Amino acid sequence: MLNLTKVFAEEGSVSFDFQLDLTDVDFYGNLPFPTPVQVKGLVENFAGIVLLKATAQFEFSAPCDRCAELVKRPTTLSFEHVIVAEVEDDENDDFIVAEQMQLDVEELLRDDLLLWIPSKILCKPDCKGLCDQCGKNLNDGECDCNKSTVDPRLAALASLLDND
Repeated sequence: MLNLTKVFAEEGSVSFDFQLDLTDVDFYGNLPFPTPVQVKGLVENFAGIVLLKATAQFEFSAPCDRCAELVKRPTTLSFEHVIVAEVEDDENDDFIVAEQMQLDVEELLRDDLLLWIPSKILCKPDCKGLCDQCGKNLNDGECDCNKSTVDPRLAALASLLDND
């Protein structure tokens, strides 16, 4: 918890540096943060505008959505938020409110990191995925499956093409 009383009162700053342990976060059966996240940042007052700037460094780990190979990538993300002491409109999401001049940076950055997790994860942009018949990873080479076999659910449509 950061005390921002002095930052709001004058042009000054408060720095922070900590590890955020997200190793127990389960994201659809996967643990995307195998090691703690290293977070560094600063909360500064620039002419009455209080700005939080943070950088998070971590290893991201998740299975590829096409071939199921484990993807491990070192990742660095930057986050920036405008901090206010109070807001008139409770539905305004543009500002982070520091209630009683206190800010829980860990909770804020935890939310930022969880919202960052991509909805589609690929080992590489041109991942070929798995063969739908034998399950071989097609990134490792072609399989010996007969690709001309028509899905029985689409056989009626294939017969329409044969008639033309």
